[in-house]
Amino acid sequence: MIDLLVVGGGPAGLATAIHAALAGFDVVVAEPRPAPVDKACGEGLMPGAVRALDALGVKVPGHPLLGIRYVDAVGERRAEAVFRTGHG
Repeated sequence: MIDLLVVGGGPAGLATAIHAALAGFDVVVAEPRPAPVDKACGEGLMPGAVRALDALGVKVPGHPLLGIRYVDAVGERRAEAVFRTGHG
Protein backbone atom coordinates (compact mmCIF):
# COMPACT_ATOMS: atom_id res chain seq x y z
CA MET A 1 0.00 0.00 0.00
CA ILE A 2 1.30 3.47 -0.87
CA ASP A 3 1.46 5.88 2.05
CA LEU A 4 2.42 8.93 0.02
CA LEU A 5 2.14 9.85 -3.65
CA VAL A 6 4.41 12.75 -4.61
CA VAL A 7 3.45 14.38 -7.90
CA GLY A 8 6.53 15.95 -9.47
CA GLY A 9 10.15 14.89 -9.30
CA GLY A 10 11.66 18.35 -9.00
CA PRO A 11 13.78 19.43 -6.03
CA ALA A 12 10.84 19.91 -3.63
CA GLY A 13 9.11 16.69 -4.64
CA LEU A 14 12.26 14.60 -4.36
CA ALA A 15 13.19 16.13 -1.00
CA THR A 16 9.68 15.37 0.27
CA ALA A 17 9.92 11.79 -1.00
CA ILE A 18 13.32 11.22 0.62
CA HIS A 19 12.18 12.70 3.94
CA ALA A 20 9.03 10.54 3.95
CA ALA A 21 10.94 7.39 2.98
CA LEU A 22 13.45 7.99 5.78
CA ALA A 23 10.48 8.29 8.16
CA GLY A 24 9.30 4.83 7.08
CA PHE A 25 6.58 5.73 4.58
CA ASP A 26 6.06 3.79 1.35
CA VAL A 27 6.52 6.55 -1.24
CA VAL A 28 5.89 6.75 -4.99
CA VAL A 29 7.02 9.72 -7.11
CA ALA A 30 5.03 10.46 -10.28
CA GLU A 31 6.99 12.54 -12.79
CA PRO A 32 5.39 13.39 -16.16
CA ARG A 33 8.68 14.24 -17.91
CA PRO A 34 10.61 11.37 -19.50
CA ALA A 35 13.67 10.26 -17.54
CA PRO A 36 16.39 11.18 -17.12
CA VAL A 37 15.51 14.81 -16.45
CA ASP A 38 18.63 16.75 -17.45
CA LYS A 39 18.11 19.72 -15.15
CA ALA A 40 16.42 20.13 -11.78
CA CYS A 41 15.14 23.70 -12.22
CA GLY A 42 18.35 25.56 -11.52
CA GLU A 43 22.05 25.82 -12.04
CA GLY A 44 22.91 26.05 -8.36
CA LEU A 45 21.61 25.61 -4.83
CA MET A 46 21.50 28.20 -2.07
CA PRO A 47 23.34 27.35 1.18
CA GLY A 48 20.09 26.40 2.95
CA ALA A 49 19.29 23.85 0.25
CA VAL A 50 22.77 22.31 0.55
CA ARG A 51 22.29 21.97 4.33
CA ALA A 52 18.80 20.50 3.91
CA LEU A 53 20.02 17.92 1.39
CA ASP A 54 22.95 17.04 3.65
CA ALA A 55 20.48 16.43 6.51
CA LEU A 56 18.65 13.97 4.23
CA GLY A 57 21.90 12.19 3.44
CA VAL A 58 22.16 13.55 -0.10
CA LYS A 59 25.66 14.68 -1.04
CA VAL A 60 25.72 17.56 -3.51
CA PRO A 61 28.33 17.15 -6.26
CA GLY A 62 29.85 20.05 -8.12
CA HIS A 63 31.76 23.16 -7.22
CA PRO A 64 31.02 25.11 -4.02
CA LEU A 65 29.41 28.46 -4.76
CA LEU A 66 30.63 31.28 -2.53
CA GLY A 67 28.01 33.81 -3.58
CA ILE A 68 25.51 34.84 -6.19
CA ARG A 69 25.51 37.37 -9.03
CA TYR A 70 22.70 38.65 -11.23
CA VAL A 71 23.58 40.39 -14.50
CA ASP A 72 21.16 42.02 -16.93
CA ALA A 73 20.98 40.84 -20.53
CA VAL A 74 23.32 43.58 -21.73
CA GLY A 75 25.78 43.17 -18.86
CA GLU A 76 25.56 46.79 -17.79
CA ARG A 77 23.81 46.28 -14.46
CA ARG A 78 24.59 43.66 -11.84
CA ALA A 79 23.95 42.80 -8.23
CA GLU A 80 26.03 40.34 -6.24
CA ALA A 81 26.56 39.12 -2.70
CA VAL A 82 28.74 36.64 -0.82
CA PHE A 83 26.94 33.87 1.11
CA ARG A 84 27.31 34.41 4.87
CA THR A 85 26.03 31.02 6.04
CA GLY A 86 28.05 28.46 4.11
CA HIS A 87 28.46 27.63 0.47
CA GLY A 88 25.90 26.90 -2.22
